[in-house]
Amino acid sequence: MPYSSTKTKTHKHKKQNLDFFHPISLSELNATARFLDRIDTKYILSFNQLEELLPLFAKEFYILQIANHRIFSYDNVYMDTDDLMFYYQHER
Repeated sequence: MPYSSTKTKTHKHKKQNLDFFHPISLSELNATARFLDRIDTKYILSFNQLEELLPLFAKEFYILQIANHRIFSYDNVYMDTDDLMFYYQHER
């Protein structure tokens, strides 16, 4: 099957920007998140804008911490036909 591939990597933010957040472990996150409805909202921001907003987010959100790490890479591969059949089927 032909596919389109997209890879997204996190940018390495300055560690001090993440120090505003209280950590949450993966087991704590899984225990809490299974009762929540997931809503993904994406925004486009400059790094300067993000740096201004991170302290405000820290008042309402935790940061996932695994083995003393708070920054993780993320890879995503989107499989589809050349004419994007799966994408269009999903949108119906």
